[in-house]
Amino acid sequence: MHELLAWILASAATGYLIGGIPFGIITGWLFGVQDIRQHGSQNPGALNAFRVAGSLPGLLTLLLDTGKGWITVYAVAQLSDFYIPLLTAAFFCIIGHMYPLYVGFRGGKSIAVFIGIIIYLAPWILLPLVISWVFFKLLVKQTALSSALSFGLTPLWAYLLGYHGEIIAFGFLAGISIALKHARDIKRNR
Repeated sequence: MHELLAWILASAATGYLIGGIPFGIITGWLFGVQDIRQHGSQNPGALNAFRVAGSLPGLLTLLLDTGKGWITVYAVAQLSDFYIPLLTAAFFCIIGHMYPLYVGFRGGKSIAVFIGIIIYLAPWILLPLVISWVFFKLLVKQTALSSALSFGLTPLWAYLLGYHGEIIAFGFLAGISIALKHARDIKRNR
């Protein structure tokens, strides 16, 4: 029991600290933008990096943010035989990206991070996730609302695709967190 608790706590800290690495801010800075959060949507994510700093910084941010999600769960999976610490690291990686300690708790929405995690944990969820995002985008014509709705459906896709309860629970927590992080943009009709 003590070993599992130690793994859970270490996984939460690891996920949070890796998730908090602000690659959008770093790549923006490397390409001459002081802080991309001062421009565009004021988000340090890949989409704003594309808009503010250009294609290359945007692509690098997308790859690095996706990579930090993937590497977090991969690393914990290599170190622990327990499944709960793996999902704990995944969830706290998302939270770390949303509320990074390193830059005053003003982070992104964790879409790329979530995709990296899902590529490792449950790759079959990606297809219905993308299809539902495109469907909602065509239906409501609003990126933030489309993202909130499609990511909010993650537990449904996990259930329908036969993933076990832990993945469904993770999908629920992560999907709701991502959907809630989009609330401000939904109100602003972005």
